[in-house]
Amino acid sequence: TDSCSFKLVQAVGIIGSAFASGTIVQYINQMAPSLPTPLIPHGTDTDKNKNTGGILSISFLTVPALLLPARNSKLSTSTGATPASTISHLTHQWLHVYDKGKFIFPSLAAGSALAYTFLACTLRHSPGGRSPSGAGKFAQLYFAAAAATFAIVPYTLVFMLSTNARLEARATRDDKVEREGKEGMAMSAEEEARRAREDREVPGLIRKWAFLNTIRGLFPLLGAAIGMAATLCG
Repeated sequence: TDSCSFKLVQAVGIIGSAFASGTIVQYINQMAPSLPTPLIPHGTDTDKNKNTGGILSISFLTVPALLLPARNSKLSTSTGATPASTISHLTHQWLHVYDKGKFIFPSLAAGSALAYTFLACTLRHSPGGRSPSGAGKFAQLYFAAAAATFAIVPYTLVFMLSTNARLEARATRDDKVEREGKEGMAMSAEEEARRAREDREVPGLIRKWAFLNTIRGLFPLLGAAIGMAATLCG
């Protein structure tokens, strides 16, 4: 196998899983002297912005910003303070982040998993360079990195789908009414009570989503760690 091509695919796998999780790629550059070039070229905008990546940064940076209380409030978001944004605006902000992420992160994870799988299959069928047992060991590591990285997809479907659906339903609740120009129409007391209950649940749902999203971000982070270990030790 061409060494440069092999290392390029290694970089693709590690970059994909690291970006998906939210790993600081600058540190990976410093830990990967065996690669032919840094994962992110020094001096680029991405290199200067060291907090690259996605899933974990949404939980630790984006969601707390969305839930910020009014400026004069002394309560932190962790105490359950009421967000300064209206519930309608808050859910639309969440939906914007969700709609972007549901395409970006699975695509990154899938690309990274394919790269790791290619590396594993290449090692298994490579005739020389390593002993069969050594090649098999590193092939298993790359297979493990692929599985860990792509695990965000089944995890999302099993553990996050219901929370996603509830938040998305609240974000789009009034879209049809607004399109038809029926805002402000009278509604029953039961309907008003139901809407008020849904609105009260939103901040808690977003905090729950952020917690589940944090767990999801650990899978590609694990994939990046396993891929890096296989790269540095291989």
